[in-house]
Amino acid sequence: MKTPQIKVVYLVSHSLVTLLLLFASLHALFWRHGNGMLFPFAAIAHMLISYVGLFPSLKLPDTSRNEIERHLLPLLFLSLTLINAFVAIELTSRYINPSFWAKVHLFALIFSMLLLLLLGLFRTGINAGRLFQYTFTALLLSLLLAAMIPLSVPLNPFEPSVWMRQEKVYLIVLLLGLLALASFSFLLAREKDQYSRLRNISFCCIVLGNILYGSRLSLASVWAGVVLYAVGLVLGIPHQRFSQLQ
Repeated sequence: MKTPQIKVVYLVSHSLVTLLLLFASLHALFWRHGNGMLFPFAAIAHMLISYVGLFPSLKLPDTSRNEIERHLLPLLFLSLTLINAFVAIELTSRYINPSFWAKVHLFALIFSMLLLLLLGLFRTGINAGRLFQYTFTALLLSLLLAAMIPLSVPLNPFEPSVWMRQEKVYLIVLLLGLLALASFSFLLAREKDQYSRLRNISFCCIVLGNILYGSRLSLASVWAGVVLYAVGLVLGIPHQRFSQLQ
C-alpha cells in the first residue's frame, strides 16, 4: 500500500474511533447526571489532543530520516486514543461485555508505551531496518499481555484504576513508560542543539503525561497528565519538531 493510501487509512480509522469514543463520553456525562463528570471531560480532552497530534504526524516529509516517525507516530496517536476505550462501557454494557473494553484499554496502554519506547530506542541509534518487525512484535506482545492478564472488571466496571490496582497491571505500564522516559532523557542530555532539545522535551512530556493519565490514581493526576500531554504536543508541532529534519 502506497504512503498516501496509508495516510487515508490512518485518518479514517482514527476519526471513526474518536467519534465513537466522543459519543460514548458525552453519553457518560448525561448518564451520570453530574456525578464524576470531570473524568469524562478529561477523556474528551485527551482524545482531542490525540486527534490533533495525528495531523502533524501525517505531514512529516517523506524521507528516509523520518521513516521512524512516519511509521510510528500515527499508530501512537491512535493507540493513545484507544486508552479511552473504557468510556464505551456505559454506552454498550447491554450488548458488549465490559471486559472487552477493559482489554482494549489495557492493550492500548501497553502498546502506546512500547511505541514510545521504540521511538526513543531507534533515535539512540538502533538499526531502523527492522522497524516493521519490532512494531509487529510490540503489537503481538501487547495483544498477548492484554489477553492473558486477568482484570477485576466486576469490582467497578466504569473505573479502570480499580482493575489496574487489583491485579498490579499498572506496574507493567509504568515500567515501559519509565524506560521510554529514560531513552528520551538520554537523548536530551546527548543532543545539545535547541531543535533537538525541544523535540526530546516534547516526547518526555508526552510520555510522562500519559503515564499519569493512564494511572488514574486521582482526578488531579488525570488532569496533570492531560496538561503535560498537551504541552508535549504544543512543543512538537511548531517547525515540525516531530521530524528529525531541521
